[in-house]
Amino acid sequence: MSDSSSTSNSFSISGQVTSWPLSEERPMASILIDLKAPEFPANTSRPGLDVTFVIDRSGSMSGGPLQAATNAVADVLETLPKGDRSGVVLFDSSVETMLDATAGGEGQARKQTADLLRQVCPGGCTFLSGGWTAGANQLSKLAEGSDAEGRVRQVILLTDGHGNEGETNPEQLHAHADRALQQSVQTSCIGVGDHYMPLQVQALADGGAGRLHHATDKHELVQALLEEVQSAGHMMLSQATLVVDIPEGLQVECYGVNGLHRRPDALEIPVGGMLAGATRTIALFVSRSDSDSSSEKEKLPTVLKMQWKGKPVHEDQEPLNLHYELELQEQPVNLSLVDQAAKVWSSAMMNHYASREHVQFDASAFDQTLSMFQKFVQGTDQAESLVGDLQVMKERLQYGWASSSRRELAALSRKDFLNEYDVRLAKMSKASMLRDADDSMYYNKRVRHLEAQLARLDQQILSAKPSERAELNKDRARLVDMIEISKSKSRR
Repeated sequence: MSDSSSTSNSFSISGQVTSWPLSEERPMASILIDLKAPEFPANTSRPGLDVTFVIDRSGSMSGGPLQAATNAVADVLETLPKGDRSGVVLFDSSVETMLDATAGGEGQARKQTADLLRQVCPGGCTFLSGGWTAGANQLSKLAEGSDAEGRVRQVILLTDGHGNEGETNPEQLHAHADRALQQSVQTSCIGVGDHYMPLQVQALADGGAGRLHHATDKHELVQALLEEVQSAGHMMLSQATLVVDIPEGLQVECYGVNGLHRRPDALEIPVGGMLAGATRTIALFVSRSDSDSSSEKEKLPTVLKMQWKGKPVHEDQEPLNLHYELELQEQPVNLSLVDQAAKVWSSAMMNHYASREHVQFDASAFDQTLSMFQKFVQGTDQAESLVGDLQVMKERLQYGWASSSRRELAALSRKDFLNEYDVRLAKMSKASMLRDADDSMYYNKRVRHLEAQLARLDQQILSAKPSERAELNKDRARLVDMIEISKSKSRR
């Protein structure tokens, strides 16, 4: 194995194989590739941030969602450091630019915009593509400026709806976000509530190499928004791609990554941006190609070649271009690695099907993939539970699934295979979300989960020092509010 870089202040790539060679018992192997970003450079200032907040003000956002979104953005605007440039776009049936990032978006302009945001009223339909385009265009113009180098550019879209005007095709939305990414404009999305279309917002996040958050209430919306703004300052890499050479006679798959580009001899896997200190694990699944019926070991390759390339954010960093060769030596099955790869595959399947609410479910294709998965995961400790969860998913897809848990699972499973951190307080298990047949079931379970957290926090407050109790009581008030919001939704 050749490790292209291993120093603590460098990007590095390494890989492990679940088993080798391929056999009748194990016709598929997985290769786990770890891509690691260095820690944030010491004595280096945070890169400048150019950000546009694109807020859905359509009729479905009226009440709590719109107030939460506008107030959260207003608060963030007033706290952005000097030197950051910010824009604000509102959309319903039309698009309104409240603040143009190309004009700087600092000082008094931000304060005036924050005041206006707190007075926004809901409008009509959902011109999602138009709102996103207006926000992305502001940053594309900044990308052409003389001071563009070394800055992070990000669109943050907040919506609770289903785009029904302008461009609505997820494939086209992905393509638009990908084109913006070529100018280093990333896109992250926050889906609010139970009715947004996961496929549309995920297409923008995938094409824009950003993140997708599910927010059930105003508190989770604020958590997601703050996480986006704060993490942008620790971005180390943008527009990254892993290119895997496909040896003759082998078939190489990478499940769960949208925007793959497949060439006859290579697979181009979009990796997107990486934060300081982050690790991204790419699971490749390798089998013999249909054209190769030989079972002779000597016909299998002995090495897998790949290249990781991308554009670092900081001015003093060279463009990333790491070449790596993984030796494929004969070795028995490592069930721990199989289990790790199976979890990535399982999360990819959950994300794929949970996000396609408006796409007809193909049960035969699901069964075919599940059969392959069962063969791959055999013998591992987690085989029964992983297969069982996917079988429950099939039942939900055929007979009904709560919109709230479906959307949350789509976002959570995407975070799982992208190694992203979920900042929310009320995190529940994927198995739990699969078994919620209706929304009242989901919110009742959420209430119990939050009440258990509240009980633990009350114990913590009792034993805390007086100087610590004020902050803990703020957390308690937030939990109480989240419980009341969930209770109101469970009674609908």
